[in-house]
Amino acid sequence: ALLIGDEALARRRDSRLDFDLVDRWRRLTDLPFVFAVWAARTDHPRRSEMAKLFTDASVQGLSRLDSLAHRKSGCKGLSSWEIVTYFKKNMTYRLGKSHLDAIERFREKCAPFLSGGVSLPPSRGASNPAGSPSFPRP
Repeated sequence: ALLIGDEALARRRDSRLDFDLVDRWRRLTDLPFVFAVWAARTDHPRRSEMAKLFTDASVQGLSRLDSLAHRKSGCKGLSSWEIVTYFKKNMTYRLGKSHLDAIERFREKCAPFLSGGVSLPPSRGASNPAGSPSFPRP
């Protein structure tokens, strides 16, 4: 089974669970593991508006992290401290060059496994109006 989110965090001490995707990826590539990205096409008419909404939500959520963790503490046996520590030490909220390199490396490693003649479109890079730099891809 693949465990993510609260389930994975709550069971991280279970000795039967010994395959950590983040650890394996970092050892394989020496790059960060990117779990998710909010993205929009550069030509989307509401791209700037969506970026502002996501940025505002991120800022608001992070500013309330302590109170959110306190409210969630006890769930799945996690303490408020464990929740805050996880979100402050294990999560990155801005894409940097190493994150974009990791996405590209993942894309390259997946390409041989695509079936049915499907091919990946060329990478077009990414930008983050919330403050992260843009790193165009060739």
